[in-house]
Order: sequence, then C-alpha cells, then structure tokens
Amino acid sequence: MLGQAFGHICFGHTRVAPLLGGEESALPAVLSWFAWARDLIFAGYWRAATTSADRAGILACQGVVKAIRAQVKISVGSKQINEVRAEDFVEQAFKVSQSFARVQATLIRWQSPIPPLIPRLENMIAWAGFPPLEH
Repeated sequence: MLGQAFGHICFGHTRVAPLLGGEESALPAVLSWFAWARDLIFAGYWRAATTSADRAGILACQGVVKAIRAQVKISVGSKQINEVRAEDFVEQAFKVSQSFARVQATLIRWQSPIPPLIPRLENMIAWAGFPPLEH
C-alpha cells in the first residue's frame, strides 16, 4: 500500500485530484450533478492512475505475488484472507467474461473510478507476468 501511495505522489495524481475529482468528491449538494458528471468523465483517468499505482506497488513489494496478496487482503479483509482460494478468482473471472454478465461488468467498470478487484489483478499479472507456481 505504501508503494501504491508513493506511486500516486510520484506520478502527480495527488496534485490533480482536486480538479479531476476521484474517490471522494467534496462538493455541496447543489453541485452534486456537476461532481457526478466530472467523476464520470474522468473515471478513465482514475482507473489508469490506479493501474500505474498498482505497478508502483508491485515494484515496491519486489514481486507480483506479494502485491496481489496485499491487494486481496485489502479487498476482503485480514480475517478472510485465508479463506480466499485462487480457483474461485479464476472462476469469477470466467463468469464475468460470459454473456450478459460481461455487459454488466463493462458498464460497472466504465462508471467506476477504481477498477474492480478481478480486472485489477488481471492488469497486475499482465504487466508483471504470471506469478511462479509454488511447489
């Protein structure tokens, strides 16, 4: 997480956040429609910023396995991390890529400034390579 945060700082994401919005939009209720439109327009930028910060996190961890484990731990919580099975993630990724779920997932990703966990892990693996299998 520190590597991701440092990546956001080094890449300048924190400097443009007040202008482009982001996770937390702190505008008065009267201007909420403006914040919604702004967040929708710049959601692609924030997804790319998250991806670049994830890459900085991989470099900081010195490996994709540690970075993936940290990301999953943050997403599901430290108490549930031992219950997470890699096979379940593969099955979820397959289901999301099929039929109507694919369209639904695309719309959710398009609107969200933060990529969902499965595509985020896929991006990390695509960039850093598939983690070596443990024997």
